[in-house]
Amino acid sequence: MTAIGELPEYRVHVRVLPQAGFAASIDATEDELAVLAAYCGIPKVERLHADLVLRKWRSDGVSVNGRLHAAVEQQCVVSLEPVAQEIDVAIDRTFLPPGSRLAKPDAGGELVLDPLGDDAPDLFEGSEIDLWPVVAETLLLSLDPFPRAPGASLNPAYAPPGEAGEPGEAQTASPFAVLAEKKPEG
Repeated sequence: MTAIGELPEYRVHVRVLPQAGFAASIDATEDELAVLAAYCGIPKVERLHADLVLRKWRSDGVSVNGRLHAAVEQQCVVSLEPVAQEIDVAIDRTFLPPGSRLAKPDAGGELVLDPLGDDAPDLFEGSEIDLWPVVAETLLLSLDPFPRAPGASLNPAYAPPGEAGEPGEAQTASPFAVLAEKKPEG
């Protein structure tokens, strides 16, 4: 893995957007792919492409919608073998300037979040939005948190119930039983 560098920039002026929206496309270069891999803490990002459209949202906000397509390589959590993953995910974000009445919390100063509702809008300073952090965060959140290579399994002696080798094979010992055997007598 490469040391984390600065994410690239793709700044879009959003104070005046066309009625149909502003289309933006990101195709990561080799250097940008290496920075993304380091940012995500994975061995490799093989390719990344994002098609985005920025539109006015309500009075002073901006919506960023589109799709992210990427191919990444992660390490298997069991065997540490490379695991390839294809990512195809929608991007749907909303941005507001800090002074917007829509950005103020409700309920007497408390921020009210609905866990099943839409995400709260992000804030942006000035007149530009940088699209690279949006794409990088979407990629990071789309990664498999526990990638597993095909056929990789835990040692049956330590497997959780239902993951012991062959179907129907019983778990032979718990990790605590193995530790008890190693405990010195005395």
